Amino acid sequence: MHKIEKTQYGFGITSSGQLNIEEAEELKCELLQTLSNYGKPFCLLIDIRGLVPVSSDVMDAMRDLQRACCEMSLERVAIVVASPVLRGQAAQVSFDAGSSKHDRVIDASKVPDWEEQAIAWLVHGVEPSQSPVRPQA
Repeated sequence: MHKIEKTQYGFGITSSGQLNIEEAEELKCELLQTLSNYGKPFCLLIDIRGLVPVSSDVMDAMRDLQRACCEMSLERVAIVVASPVLRGQAAQVSFDAGSSKHDRVIDASKVPDWEEQAIAWLVHGVEPSQSPVRPQA
């Protein structure tokens, strides 16, 4: 299951459960059509905290999607995960797509303020911290 929403910085994509190749291709088509109609620079917040680790063919489709987004007016991407396996898959897809300079993977299981950090990256280019924020004494 996936959802694409327009936001102040571009678009938010939420995907959860199991993502098979048919659903991945559907997401790819839907997002590329949405972006082609948008017509200006954009950022993406990809929330895959509820996603089950994906197969290699789905990873290939996501790599192709990231490459296509980079050829458009993509500025920055925040990918939010909650498992080490998805963190590794997201990092691999980012590397394979050549989009590492745009992409930041944030592990919500370790960073409680993941949403604030993701938006700070997307809107202001502030590098996310990979450690929990501790309250000031």
